[in-house]
Amino acid sequence: MKSTVCLLVAVPARKAAFFLGCLMVGIACAWAESPVAPRVPVAEQLTRRAVDAGLQGDLQGRIDLLSRAIGVDPDYAPARWEAEQISIDGQWLPLDKAQAEAAGDPRLERYLAARRTTTDDAAGHQQLARWCRRNRLTDEARYHWLRVLSEDAQNQEALQALDSTWHHGRLLPNDVARDLQESERDQCRANRTWRAQIAKWERSLAGEPTETVAALEELRSTVDASAIPEFERLAAGKEHVTASVASRRERLSFEFIDALGAMPGFPATESLCRYTALAPEKTLRDAAGKKLVDRPRHEVMPVLLAALASPIESHFDLSVSPLGNVSYSHEFFAKGPDADQVIQQAHNEFFRVDLPPARLSDDFTRRANQMARAEQRLRGESRGALQQLSRQAYQVEQQVAAENARRHATNERIINALREIVGEDLGDDPVAWWDYWREYNEYERPPYRPTEYHRRYHERHTRVRPPGMSCFVAGTPVWTRTGLAPIESLSPGDLVLSQDLATGEYRFRPVLTTTTRTASPTLEIAVHGQSVQTTLGHPFWLPGVGWRMAKELKAGDKLLAVAQPVEIETIAEAGDQVAFNLVVEGAGNYFVGQDGLLVHDNTPRRPELVRLQEQSRLPR
Repeated sequence: MKSTVCLLVAVPARKAAFFLGCLMVGIACAWAESPVAPRVPVAEQLTRRAVDAGLQGDLQGRIDLLSRAIGVDPDYAPARWEAEQISIDGQWLPLDKAQAEAAGDPRLERYLAARRTTTDDAAGHQQLARWCRRNRLTDEARYHWLRVLSEDAQNQEALQALDSTWHHGRLLPNDVARDLQESERDQCRANRTWRAQIAKWERSLAGEPTETVAALEELRSTVDASAIPEFERLAAGKEHVTASVASRRERLSFEFIDALGAMPGFPATESLCRYTALAPEKTLRDAAGKKLVDRPRHEVMPVLLAALASPIESHFDLSVSPLGNVSYSHEFFAKGPDADQVIQQAHNEFFRVDLPPARLSDDFTRRANQMARAEQRLRGESRGALQQLSRQAYQVEQQVAAENARRHATNERIINALREIVGEDLGDDPVAWWDYWREYNEYERPPYRPTEYHRRYHERHTRVRPPGMSCFVAGTPVWTRTGLAPIESLSPGDLVLSQDLATGEYRFRPVLTTTTRTASPTLEIAVHGQSVQTTLGHPFWLPGVGWRMAKELKAGDKLLAVAQPVEIETIAEAGDQVAFNLVVEGAGNYFVGQDGLLVHDNTPRRPELVRLQEQSRLPR
């Protein structure tokens, strides 16, 4: 008897049970009849078969297979999620039953009343979070603990309640942070191993031609993503070495870039982007840039565009008042992808004469001499301060010039790669490329360009953010904790149904903020006799494909819905409409329409998830 094992995608160990072990159907059926067979692989296989049945339109077969999977292993969560069930307080419930129970829960009425009267600050949110905890409203409490951390990042009560910790500036569940720490330790060990291996290959390249060929063949067959840090260090470390050593290192780097192009996954894409922007040799930059052309655009473009930087405009002012006070101000301006940045620094030196109190014995001449000496000293102090601040201003201007030269060189390399990827030449201004990506994704262009001001001592003006990206028209039903609700009626703290695309888990997650977009072109997408009206750039999830913007959809495409994939019947232009969107904590998605179509929230797609999204967790 033969079996086939399929490795779908590399994931953390705690998710491996869901991704690994895809056995042939005949073996799964044999195990299902065996009293000693492992249960989880059978439930997993039955779940996969159920998903396939749903894609083929066999809905009854899908229901039967999921029922069998749950019967084999009632605790196998992916089968429960595929059966549209959600875990509430440790109990599996159908989504509609969970919503119905929540709609009639008197605790939620009291919670909403308390939320309307509580202050919108750390103390108020902490009070509400504690109230939710006492009343076992765990999901509602999560939003308020997050708001507490937004103002008090080290609040231990909030961190403990969320079972989370800060890791390199990101709030992560404790188990995820531990996995990352272990991965970092593994990477350190891998670095030492690869460092020794690279040194061995470098020595081989200095030997006979047969040794060179063997070394390069070994490199191509053995390297993986764990080798990235050491090979990037190799490419950067060519100063103060002989020409022959530099040549060997360049050869190894070139071969590694070729191997990177064949590696799946976002780490390889990130590394290729770094080679494109930062590699000292043009040959390496060009080779890496060519490898980026065939990789997913939403994986590549955000990384390259984030590395672009507009030149800094700088000017300063130095002045001395009649009283000898010295004022120095320096202002810096640079355009950014979403807002322009202004940094203002000011330094003032104030001088005044402090004479001792006059005594009756003092005569006029003595007081006049004291004043003259004090004023002479004041002028000296003032000249010294002026000279010191002049030197400081000159040094800052030199630093700005050096930074602008660095930005120009990096921008030139990145834009050369962008031209190849996009197939257009938009010039050398980073703003043109940022605007191109905004328009490609149908993000709303604000009527004005916001400016963020930063002043010395970290005084900051109110931030003005661009309006939302892509949205839905008023009246669009959103799947919430208590049932369907119009999107325009939702507020921060409301819970909406969301799904973890890596595992399939359904969960009610809090809305962090809501957005409104000015009237923009929309499309009407009809499924099952119902329709949703959305802006052109809003991403929908296609099973087995990933996120696709509304303007990229066509009749016949299948969209992921709560019960099963549904087919688009028609798509038509629907005119300009005011539209609304949400920012959802965690998974960054929610469900809309009577069928529950999975859509992205008002945050950019994360480039590190593009590959996972396109490969999908199951062959749905």
